[in-house]
Amino acid sequence: AVNAQQQALKIFERYQTLYTKKVFTLAEYEQYKFDYDQSTSEVQLVGKRYKTQWQTEAKQYQQELSELNNQQVQLKEQQALHQLTSPITGFIQNPIGLQVGSFVHANQKLCEISPDSSLIAFCYVKPADIGLIKQGQTVRLQIDAFNYNQWGMLTGKVIDIGEDIIQENQTMYFKVKCKLDKNYLQLKNGYKGHVKKGMTLTANFTITKRSLFQLLYDKVDDWMNPSIISN
Repeated sequence: AVNAQQQALKIFERYQTLYTKKVFTLAEYEQYKFDYDQSTSEVQLVGKRYKTQWQTEAKQYQQELSELNNQQVQLKEQQALHQLTSPITGFIQNPIGLQVGSFVHANQKLCEISPDSSLIAFCYVKPADIGLIKQGQTVRLQIDAFNYNQWGMLTGKVIDIGEDIIQENQTMYFKVKCKLDKNYLQLKNGYKGHVKKGMTLTANFTITKRSLFQLLYDKVDDWMNPSIISN
């Protein structure tokens, strides 16, 4: 339609020039003008029709896009329901061996997470001594895998004292968590021995500070007053 309109325009302009020079009659001129006007109307009609069609298709595509976006949101929400996120970063230990398509239940233990943050020492304190332990208290840790005469001890702080008493090997304990100041021991030559999860240790809690004189006095007093010891 556009090409026909352009062709009609060229013919009309050519015959319009000839008409001004009185080469053609008015009737012939009006015929060519009519053809040009008709082709122009057809172009406008086609343009309007396609514009309406494009607007309808654009509206349809926008509606489909909106529906797809809603489906995407729903799928992401469903996906989130099928994912388990650990509250801490670390490594998975002791998984129960689930297979694809397996069902899980509420409060079911799936695995254990070993944190990759600072090492935490779990100490077991007898009920007779738990009253001397306080949060923030300094603790010296003797790692069994390293000879403390050569490697020394690690230091740390008490960060949590268990509220519930636990029983192990027919002995009652309270669990005390201690955060290590560093995760390695170092020899005098600079060689480092890194502490790993699962190592055993002996914890020495700093209860109070006594001078050498006080310790000697207490010892002499014990010798001089044996009845106090028996009581």
